[in-house]
Amino acid sequence: MIGKAIRMKRIFKDDNNYIIQEGEYSQGLLMTNFIHFIPNGVEVKMSEYKRSGNDNPFFLSHLIKWYDKSVLAISNPDNFAQCLDYSGKLLTAIASINSFGFLSPSYLAISYEAIIRFYNGNFVCQNLKENQNIWTSKQPLKDLPSNIRIDKTTFEVIDKDFTKCTFNYTLFEGDKKIIAFKINNSTGEL
Repeated sequence: MIGKAIRMKRIFKDDNNYIIQEGEYSQGLLMTNFIHFIPNGVEVKMSEYKRSGNDNPFFLSHLIKWYDKSVLAISNPDNFAQCLDYSGKLLTAIASINSFGFLSPSYLAISYEAIIRFYNGNFVCQNLKENQNIWTSKQPLKDLPSNIRIDKTTFEVIDKDFTKCTFNYTLFEGDKKIIAFKINNSTGEL
């Protein structure tokens, strides 16, 4: 007979802030999920983690660095997400994040609930909690040749009002190029 075992499943680190997920297993099945919140190296909370609003267990599949010293905790298979601070306080719950590739580098969180991403040739600002687009930009790459290959897309914060997006791309002939855009976070103006 196999007894109970505790296994570390995930460690998240940002500066001196840690979130550690461990699972309690019985006979090889995950029974309970525990999460330790350790902001600035001091544990403030360990809890059997539950989704907000009900008593269903919250089995984490991903922890992603998010906006302003927060983390996006995502559970599978339903892709339910919660934005938490590093002490475990719920900042906002996002019903489902199926509508964007949260593991893709082609987005930037600009608030606890909103992202800017490059999608179908445009920049789009999307409210994840409401699952709606706030704005869509004009096509920033429309003047480039149609046969380019985008090698890398990176977003960075300029300040609270503006974001910079840089595209590294390769022309059909093999020449490597870079183009960058400054995006107004409120309007999508480039």
